[in-house]
Amino acid sequence: MTLLLQSNKNCKGLYRFLIAFISLLIFSSCSQNENTFYPTNIDDVTQEIKGAKFTYDTLKSPFKLFIAGDHLFVTQDGKVNFDEPMIHVFDKETMARVASIGQNGMGPNEMLFASLLDFDQSDSSVVVFDSRSKRFSKFDIQFAPQSNLLAQEQNVLPSDMFDSYKTYKASDSTYLGVSTQKEYIFNEYDLDGEWITGYVTWPQVANEKQLAGYSGIERNYLLGEINRGSFKKEVAGNWYALAMNYRDRIELFNYKTKEVRTIEGPELIDEIQPFRIAGAGSNLGGAYDFFEAVATYRDVTFKPKYLYALYAGTSQNEYKETGILAETIFVFGYDMKLKGKLLLDKSASALDVDEELGKIYTITTDENPGIAVYDIPSFLF
Repeated sequence: MTLLLQSNKNCKGLYRFLIAFISLLIFSSCSQNENTFYPTNIDDVTQEIKGAKFTYDTLKSPFKLFIAGDHLFVTQDGKVNFDEPMIHVFDKETMARVASIGQNGMGPNEMLFASLLDFDQSDSSVVVFDSRSKRFSKFDIQFAPQSNLLAQEQNVLPSDMFDSYKTYKASDSTYLGVSTQKEYIFNEYDLDGEWITGYVTWPQVANEKQLAGYSGIERNYLLGEINRGSFKKEVAGNWYALAMNYRDRIELFNYKTKEVRTIEGPELIDEIQPFRIAGAGSNLGGAYDFFEAVATYRDVTFKPKYLYALYAGTSQNEYKETGILAETIFVFGYDMKLKGKLLLDKSASALDVDEELGKIYTITTDENPGIAVYDIPSFLF
């Protein structure tokens, strides 16, 4: 009996030791995960910056910013009237408005929405993708008089590419886009619209058991909605990014080298926020709670030295109460390590950067939205 009691005590002691040891490992692992996003010198590379705001009577509803050549392009969203141009063009140094392009409409050489913009170095033209009409419009960089907003050239995506709702011209013979049906984030098509291949599968979801009942196109569609985000190309370059709007994750792909990189954080969690799925077949839909879901990355831009990402961390309800959408810019090196954390004095919805000028441009979210211009802190150069 004495031996049996002693044996039980030893077992209990060993059991407690194992529990404590495993708990220590889990805690250590979690602590390491939580600290991997921020460098040890985060306080030294965090800085508040103040910007100068510019407003314009002609800029009614600014949406996105793109820098190409000597100009800052500001697109407008679908709220503007049909007699309003879709894009305003500014001198990026003086911030004077120099032109407008993009006739709002459904006619030839017109556009419904200026979704994405790129710069074609072969003929120094600006190429704009309209995600609503699935058309590419080309504008000469030597801007036509303001009275003529029409594109000089325009082509429609092939009908076989109906699933590609965010698309760039990747080369003289290919497109690269985000699809509603494919299992990949970055999808390559030829000019006839035939799918060639895909790169980077959609990240899976640890806590979304509802997906167990879906497969094929339906599952791909739902994963695309769960991981949806801002699709951005390096202007006149080869890098592409999907900065997820409701997960702390940015997926990056270099079209030329086929290199894939991932940024995770600041919150390192696999679980998603509550996501509702409804309907079936062609009526299948999925969405986060519009008011309660916390928005994460709002915009991203590639530059020669750094990658800049605008981060929110707020819900729509919080935005309605405070007027603050996003006030943080994370600055990453191309090793995907955080190099700087910039705290804006004005809430923003979009950004672009000119490292040569040392300027950061954002769209403000106040009652009279405009463009805020900041100096890049000297510690980053």
